Amino acid sequence: MSSQAPPPQQGYYPPQEPPKKKHTVRNVLLVVVLLFVLLIGGCFAILGAGLDAADEAIKAEEANDKPKEVAEGKAFTHDDYAVDAGWTVAKDATGGVTIKNARVTNDADEGRTALLTFTFYKGSENLAEVECSSNELQAGESSKLDCVSFDSDFPTGYKTIKVADAF
Repeated sequence: MSSQAPPPQQGYYPPQEPPKKKHTVRNVLLVVVLLFVLLIGGCFAILGAGLDAADEAIKAEEANDKPKEVAEGKAFTHDDYAVDAGWTVAKDATGGVTIKNARVTNDADEGRTALLTFTFYKGSENLAEVECSSNELQAGESSKLDCVSFDSDFPTGYKTIKVADAF
């Protein structure tokens, strides 16, 4: 008897699938690109919010810079300053114009100095201007206004007085 090895069995063996590829480099690149896009988008969002805030501040300042019509001797407010009633328009020592007996209160939350320009109009003609300033005022403090004009003539015939920020 001869000893021979049995013939190999032939059967069905499923094909072996190749090992799954790891896409580490691709995944890392995708994450980096995504983070970059989010970073750029965040920067634009922050920039946009800053520009919006600046635009609002500019609009508020422009609205504040518009001259406001006031009546002689009457109390008024401008730029968080309250001017008491009782102020008068008078001739100064040189025959020009000045504002007398004006007191101002700082209604803002910060310390600052009132700088107001009183302009005298006859129709659309600017006849004279008076620059007034206060002492440094903390929130809620009051001071007299010191006023001066560089116009040498008193503005006769003025119909309107407007107040604006000096700057």
